[in-house]
Amino acid sequence: MASITQAESRLFSRPNPIDGLHEDLPIPDEFIEVLPWVRMEGHEVHVVRVTSGSFGSATWIAPGAAAPDSSSVPTTPATAFELRRVEVDLLLDSFSEAIYSSPTDVDIAQVELDAKLRNCRYAIGRALVIGAGGASNEPQGIRGQTIAAQTVGASDEAPNGGPLLLTDVDRLLALIRANNGRADVLVMNLAVRQKWEKAHYDKGLAPRVVRNAETGLDDFYHGRVRVVVSEHLPSNETKGLGTNLSSMFAVVLGYGKGLAGGWKPGAGGEYFDIERELVAGADQHRYRVSAQVTFPLFSRRALARLNGIS
Repeated sequence: MASITQAESRLFSRPNPIDGLHEDLPIPDEFIEVLPWVRMEGHEVHVVRVTSGSFGSATWIAPGAAAPDSSSVPTTPATAFELRRVEVDLLLDSFSEAIYSSPTDVDIAQVELDAKLRNCRYAIGRALVIGAGGASNEPQGIRGQTIAAQTVGASDEAPNGGPLLLTDVDRLLALIRANNGRADVLVMNLAVRQKWEKAHYDKGLAPRVVRNAETGLDDFYHGRVRVVVSEHLPSNETKGLGTNLSSMFAVVLGYGKGLAGGWKPGAGGEYFDIERELVAGADQHRYRVSAQVTFPLFSRRALARLNGIS
């Protein structure tokens, strides 16, 4: 199975959980691209299984379900967080395996595996933003980790929500106390970013744009804080009598000081774990690709929310 070996090599050569998995995703997600990731070892995990379609829906499996799982809670001083496993299967029958082993078709399995991994990455990115944690069996995202004391409302606390004001963003950033009071990113969906831009133009200002030396693209900034887009943030929130509202988040990034991504090495010591097993009675082999993640938040003052944006 030379093709699978090459595919594994490609996967294992990635320096962190998300590099190389963002192409052709169904929605923009810059937030997971900037999240710092830290290797964690010595803990068991919960499980999530992803359907076999290229971008199928992901189902988080509870501890004690059919797939391998556990319910341990790893801790660091004064901090507790759960590791959970994201998992996706690639099923090949004997005929397909014979085709994929052909030197002329060696890239086919790589393409299929990458499609499954983009599915995993999509599920991880969604959980990072709106994961409910707890009974949902998925990691808790920033929406669930933000406490009421770290939340302000749009239009200077309009009870039913309202248009975004630049002073609202300043009030949001003022809630950040970690990292000497400096947030690293503002997270919002594309519609809110367009409203953020319009708020500048309405005052005769231009949004600050900085050329990214690594990507060659222009990044937006609110003062010194980078603006990143995640379309996992919904536009159907409610506040008072207001509907179809959105939120914006200010986030400090960094393991030990703010929000980070944690991952546990697989059996081979790499981020991705690939297992090949025979599917009983089906004349198929399953290539199970998994990754184990969590989103530790080290300070409640490192995360704040502006809600009610109409």
